[in-house]
Order: sequence, then C-alpha cells, then structure tokens
Amino acid sequence: MASSSIPLTGKKRQQAIKLLFAVADILDQHNIIYHLEGGTLLGIVRDKDLIPWDTDIDISIPADRYKDAIKALKKLPVWQWRIRHHNMQDNGPAWKKGDPRIIKVKSRNPLIPLLPGDLCLDIFIKHFDKDYAYWQAGCNIMRIDKSFHQGFDTVEFNHKKLKAPHEHQQYLAIKYGDWKTPQQAWHYSNEGTVIQ
Repeated sequence: MASSSIPLTGKKRQQAIKLLFAVADILDQHNIIYHLEGGTLLGIVRDKDLIPWDTDIDISIPADRYKDAIKALKKLPVWQWRIRHHNMQDNGPAWKKGDPRIIKVKSRNPLIPLLPGDLCLDIFIKHFDKDYAYWQAGCNIMRIDKSFHQGFDTVEFNHKKLKAPHEHQQYLAIKYGDWKTPQQAWHYSNEGTVIQ
C-alpha cells in the first residue's frame, strides 16, 4: 500500500529511481535475489519508466533472505531513510502468524526527520510451498506459480540492469491481463494473483 498519494513525478520520481537503484545495489552486493514487483515492474517493462500516477516502488524477496535483507539495508543513510517491517497477523497458506510480511523503506521528512516523508519502497516477502509463491499486499493474499521465482530475467532501466521475475511478460499477463494498455484507475485488489 502506498505511503502517500503524491505521484512519482518531478523530484519525487528522481528520488524514487535513486532509492530503487541503491536498494538493488545493496541486495546484489549481498547476493539477495530481488524481483521488481507490481506497478514498478509494469512501468519499467511497458513504458521504460516509472508509472507517473503510481505513488511508491515495489520489489520482492524470498522469505529465507528476509533477515539478511534487514541487515544489508542498514547501509542506507539513516538520516535519509527509515526501515520498518511488518509481520503476518494470521497463519497463511505458506507462513505462520508472526512471519515477515513486508519491509518498508520510507524517506524521512526533510523538515522533521523523525516523521516519514512522502516516498516509500515496499519489499514484499514471498513465502513458498512446493508449487506456489505467496505474499500479502494490503489485505489481499496473492499467489503465483513459483517457477516465476526460479531464477530471474533482467530488464534495463536508465542504463541499469534490474532483476525481474522469470518470464516477466507472462507474469505481468497473469497479474494484469492486458498489461500493455495503461489503466490509471487500477487497484492491486484487481490483480489476477489475488486468491483471498
């Protein structure tokens, strides 16, 4: 869920790209496979840019690398970014209550650094069983065949190679249907990956 309703345009867009690249570099340095996720993946693949009406950045990592990611993200400047994490509130198809759900990297308010700013990068934690990858977005439980997370594709954005789910165009088709046609009024609860 977005932390603010301010779209990714102008200065916020530039900050978002800088944050995405910094987090991708940190995860790469620690051999933590991430995947671009949601509107971030969609915009970069379809438009070769962030979606201007999106309000945050989304990636995902596997649950077994969660603790490593929390440690690695401490490399981000603490005066600029706040790192928070949330756990699952209930047992789910591939997790137990209390397992990790999401990591949120939020900008700090430039005027009052103890308060969050208007930029957020969500790191969804994906849990696996023998067939599927599961995660929670807002109140929705999502599921997709785990083959999309066995390895990764690379996509180029602003001269940088970023990791995407394997067969990422098929992944987008499952999530969004006609993903090549922009839909400004889209909400994640409409995604084809929602199971509950």
